[in-house]
Amino acid sequence: MRGKLILIIALTAAGLVALAGVVVAVAGADDTPALPALSAPELIARMGDHSRAPDAISGDIAWTNELFGEMPFMPDHVARPADSPLTASGSGRLWAQDGKVRLESQGQGGDQVVAADAEAGTVWTYTFVDDTAHLYEWVGEKPGAVTPTGEGAVPGTTSSPGVPHEPLTPERVSVFLQSAARFLAVEVSGDALVAGREAYLLTMTPAATDTALGKIEAAIDGETYVPLRVEVFAKGHDVATLSFGFTWVSYAPVGDEVFAFDPPEGAKVERETIDPQRDHQGEGGARPGSDAGAEAPPAAEREDAMERMKELARTALLTREEAAELVDFPLAWAREYEARAYRWAYVFEGGLPVNALGTPVSDMAAEAFGGGDGGEATAGSPSEIRPAAVLLYGEGFGSIVLAQTRTTADIREEMKQLPEVVDTIDLGGVQARAVVTPLGSIVMWERDGVTLVAAGMVTKADLVAFVTSVR
Repeated sequence: MRGKLILIIALTAAGLVALAGVVVAVAGADDTPALPALSAPELIARMGDHSRAPDAISGDIAWTNELFGEMPFMPDHVARPADSPLTASGSGRLWAQDGKVRLESQGQGGDQVVAADAEAGTVWTYTFVDDTAHLYEWVGEKPGAVTPTGEGAVPGTTSSPGVPHEPLTPERVSVFLQSAARFLAVEVSGDALVAGREAYLLTMTPAATDTALGKIEAAIDGETYVPLRVEVFAKGHDVATLSFGFTWVSYAPVGDEVFAFDPPEGAKVERETIDPQRDHQGEGGARPGSDAGAEAPPAAEREDAMERMKELARTALLTREEAAELVDFPLAWAREYEARAYRWAYVFEGGLPVNALGTPVSDMAAEAFGGGDGGEATAGSPSEIRPAAVLLYGEGFGSIVLAQTRTTADIREEMKQLPEVVDTIDLGGVQARAVVTPLGSIVMWERDGVTLVAAGMVTKADLVAFVTSVR
């Protein structure tokens, strides 16, 4: 089982990681082509119109990542915060068609190939530096195939459990921009020639004033509405902290041979099976009471089911007092802290969010949709994970998340393996470890047998002020 610390950091830093994983940009020419005038809502709506999506996309890509600046030399036994080419500056090629994606990247983190096939349910990754290929194979229901910017999901292009390096696609970028728009003031600020295409320039500024994020600037193809570039700027910075996108793009069909992948002769090959039912609900497969394998309901029923699921999900939003009753450690929170208002808490039991009575929301969903009583989790299921609480303060890109769980030997060992480049902060006699970037920070510490992690797209000073109030 993976270490619990990784779970906590993933929960708390989801906003940072999601942003870092999908942001894209490339330098374009200064020419200003003429495109029909569109408002920001109209442009975003067209980005979400899958009927306009091209059947294929390919092209040259380039990116920069200044989150960590220049990484000093670290010995091999120390874990590196950037072991993927995409976490440093680099370039490469991207092809996407009929649910297949191939990404070839060359960067400071090493050269890499990723090849995903939705229909086959496979993802290959190959890293040149260690001459190792990994094959991830889905069992059971496969993630849906997609057009490059259309509906569904390609394995490895969404949050796929167990796959460490997920190929970026314009579809992922488009979904990110659409979902982030509700926290941003959005305007069409002009147009330009980008990657040889006439494109709209979309400027997105956070509504929150207490965030380290300055703005996001995206170039959207004026004909296909595919995101061609995205630049992310830290507040007060004129140069993008993150950038990734096309330097040249084509929508011509791609030959099937492009997506075929065979490990080089002599390469080490490792295989892993991904079973979503097992990974989310235990080794025994679907949770008792679920109807795995049942025929999909009509669209109207699915929409009704989604609304009911949203209502059930809201039951996982807890008060601080409710959260304190559900965990096996004294709950810490920000005391006498007024910069950001407390909003709500989540508690995870066995890796699943629960309501105020401690009942997993997934079990409630099984009952609501005609399943059984949820039953007991099987051996080897997420129930072996210790309870964790996540508290949310503030709103939008200015929010801070505080996660905590009882410290275990595994967590202590992982804390020792944190990169030597992190900062150390004195919290009144307790030494905290901090990873600081221009777009946000993460602080981790242990107190009285409890491991705590605070994270947010806020300045280091803001986060330090928050964590010093936590007790």
